[in-house]
Amino acid sequence: MELKDAESLLDGGTTSLKVVEKGIAKFITIDYSLPMDGRPRYIYLGKTLFSRGKQLEINSEGEKKIVFWVKDQLISLFGEYQLEEFLAGRAANLTREAKWLFALNFYRILSLERDYFK
Repeated sequence: MELKDAESLLDGGTTSLKVVEKGIAKFITIDYSLPMDGRPRYIYLGKTLFSRGKQLEINSEGEKKIVFWVKDQLISLFGEYQLEEFLAGRAANLTREAKWLFALNFYRILSLERDYFK
């Protein structure tokens, strides 16, 4: 897979990644969550940015595969130390390229909310 684009909405964090695998575009979206709603965020696979197609179960193998693929992409670009610094809030401006900034935020959201990071 290759990250081609990413965007985020100003709704509480909906973030969508466009990836291409074997020439086919896929869209991976994590939905929003507001402090007052307290609901878990889900990852969706869809056909357009921000679409909510197939919902992946939280902590499922499919979800983990996506999250760790994003992590591997970020480490290969920024390095493990810089990624850890970003997650800890000590490195805010790793890139000016929007798709990678949104990919970093996608990963940060899940690193805070999923059990497999603990």
